[in-house]
Amino acid sequence: MNNKLIQTLKNKIRIQDSQVKLLKFYKKYCLPTSDTSSSIKSLQLKAYFNLIMNKSFFFGGPFCIKYGINMVSNPATIMYSPIFFVGYGVCYSAYVYFEGLRNRNLSEINILALREMSLQTYEHLLYLDAEFHLNTSSRSNIYSLYKAQKGIESNLRSLNQYFLPLLADISLTTAILCFNFGWPFFTSFLVTFTTYTAFTIRYSNYRRKIISQRKKQEKLADFTISQALDNLFTVKYFSAEKYELKRYNNLLEKLQQLSIDTFRTLATLNAVQRLILSMGLTVNLVLGVSGVQAGIITPGDLILIQSLMLQLIQPLFQLGTMHREWVESAIDMKDLLQIMTRVPKIQEIPNAQDFIYKTGSIHIEGISFEHISNKQLFKNFNLSIKGGEWIVIVGESGIGKSTLFNLIFRLLDPSEGNILIDNQNIKTLKLESFRKYFGIVAQQSYFFNDSIKNNLLYGLDLIYELTPEMIKQKEEEMKSLCAQLKLSKLIESLPNQYDTQMGDQANKFSGGEKQRLQIVRCLLRGAKILLLDEPTSALDQNNEQFFIETLEQVLKIQDLTVLIITHRLHLTKVADKILYLGKNCSYEYGTHDQLINNHQSYNKYWEEYQKQ
Repeated sequence: MNNKLIQTLKNKIRIQDSQVKLLKFYKKYCLPTSDTSSSIKSLQLKAYFNLIMNKSFFFGGPFCIKYGINMVSNPATIMYSPIFFVGYGVCYSAYVYFEGLRNRNLSEINILALREMSLQTYEHLLYLDAEFHLNTSSRSNIYSLYKAQKGIESNLRSLNQYFLPLLADISLTTAILCFNFGWPFFTSFLVTFTTYTAFTIRYSNYRRKIISQRKKQEKLADFTISQALDNLFTVKYFSAEKYELKRYNNLLEKLQQLSIDTFRTLATLNAVQRLILSMGLTVNLVLGVSGVQAGIITPGDLILIQSLMLQLIQPLFQLGTMHREWVESAIDMKDLLQIMTRVPKIQEIPNAQDFIYKTGSIHIEGISFEHISNKQLFKNFNLSIKGGEWIVIVGESGIGKSTLFNLIFRLLDPSEGNILIDNQNIKTLKLESFRKYFGIVAQQSYFFNDSIKNNLLYGLDLIYELTPEMIKQKEEEMKSLCAQLKLSKLIESLPNQYDTQMGDQANKFSGGEKQRLQIVRCLLRGAKILLLDEPTSALDQNNEQFFIETLEQVLKIQDLTVLIITHRLHLTKVADKILYLGKNCSYEYGTHDQLINNHQSYNKYWEEYQKQ
C-alpha cells in the first residue's frame, strides 16, 4: 500500500514538473520577455493592444443595453433609447473587428512558435550523441515530435486566445458586479465560478489517467503497424499476415474502449458544467428580480447582470476545453521534454579550434572505454597510424572494432586518454572541422529515398561553394568514380540513370553495389581518412576479390589513410599493418609477418581462418 502511495505521489510530482516546464516553454510566446524574438514581440504588442480594444467594446455593449432599457421604461427619455441600441451595434461590430485582428496576430505567433520549436527540436535530435539514438526508436522520436507540435499549437491557442481574455473577462465582471451591485451578486458569481472551476479541474484530473492510457495505446498501435510494414518481408517469410492482423486488432479493441471512456467522461464533464452555470444564472435572476422589486436596481441593471453572466458562459466552457487540452498536451509533450532536457554527451569545448589537415595521421594515447553494459572494451590502449597507411582491424565479434571507429570519429568519448589526428586532440577541435575529412563506409548502408545523384552529392554544400561550375565539375567527377568502381554500366542501364530513385535504404541495389556507392560518396566530398566497416561482408568470394582489386586501384591513387574492419583475413594482404583486438582488452599491432612470428593470439586466429 505504501509503495502504491509513493508511486502515485511520484507520478503527480512528475506531471506537475512537466507542466511547470511547459509553462516556462510557453512564457516567451505569451508574454514579451527577454527570450522572445523581436518578430514575435512585435506581434504580441499588437495582440495586447487589440485585446484591450476588444474588451473595451465587449463590455461597452451590455452597458449600452442597460441604458437603452432604462430609457425605454421612462417616457421622458424613450426618444433617446435608439442611440444606445445603435451604440450596442457599434460596440459589437468593433468587438468583432478587433477580435479578428487579434486572432490574426495570434495565428502568426503560433506559426512562428511552431517553426522555432520544430527547428530547435530537430537540431537537438541531430546533435544528440550516438548512444541516445542507438537506444531509442527514430520512429518513436518522430511520433513524439508530431504529437508535441499538435500539443503546442493547441496550448498556444488556448493560452493566448482563451485563457488571457478569460482572465480579463472574469476580472472586469467581478469588478462591475462588486462595485455597481454589491456583495449578493458578487458572491453569487464567485460561488458559481469557484464551483465550476473546482469541478472542471478535479474531474479533468480524473480523466487524465484515461487520456494517458489512450495516448499510450495510440502510440503502441502506430508503432506496431509501422514495424510490420518496415519488416514486411519478414512477415511474408513467416506467413504471419493473420498473426499481425490479430495483434493489431487486439490493440484497436483496447483503444476503442479507451476512446469510448474518453468521450463518455467528456460528456459528463460538459453536462455538469452546464448545470452549474444554469444554476448560477437562475440565482442571479432571482436576486435581480428581488432588487428591481425593492427599487435597488433598475430593469436595465438586471439586463446588464444577465448579459455579463451570459457573456462569460462561452469563455467558461472554453476553460474546460483548455484544461482538457492542457492535460493532453502535457502527456503528449512528456517524451519531447525528456528529449529536449537531455544534454548531448559529445560537445565542443567553449574555445574549440578549427582542425588543420596535414597528412591524416592518427595517434591514440592510453584510452580506456567501458561500454554501457559495463563491458570494458579498451584499457590503456595505444595506437599510432601514419598518414596514408592502410590498417586492417580484425578480431572476434563484439570486441570493440566498430566502437574504435566511433571513438576516432568522436561519436563516443573515451573515459581516459586522448585521440589525436595530425597531432591535434579531437576533444579541443570543432566537430565539423575534422569530421568533414572523414569518409565512413558503414556495414549497413544508409541512403535517402532520393535520386542516385542527390545521394552521391549529399553534403557537398557544407564543404564547397557549389557554383554551377562546381556542381558540373562534381557531377563529372561522380561519373568518373562510378566508372572506376564499375558502377557506371549498372547506373546507365537504369531508366533515369543518375536521376533514378534509390528506394528506401537503396533496396534496389545489392550489398556490394551499396558499398561501392558509399565509397563514391566519401571520395566526392574529399575524404582524407576512410573508415570501412566490413566492406565485403555482403559479397561472395569472386565479387570480394573484384572489390578488393578495385578498392586498391582507386584508393591508392588518392593517398588516403584507410582503416578497414573485417572478419575475412585475406584482406590483410592490402594492409600496411594489422590491428588485432583480443579478449580482456588485449591487442596486437604490426605487419602480418610480425604478428605471425609473435606466435600469440593473432597467429592462432590466422591458423583457424586458414582451416576454414
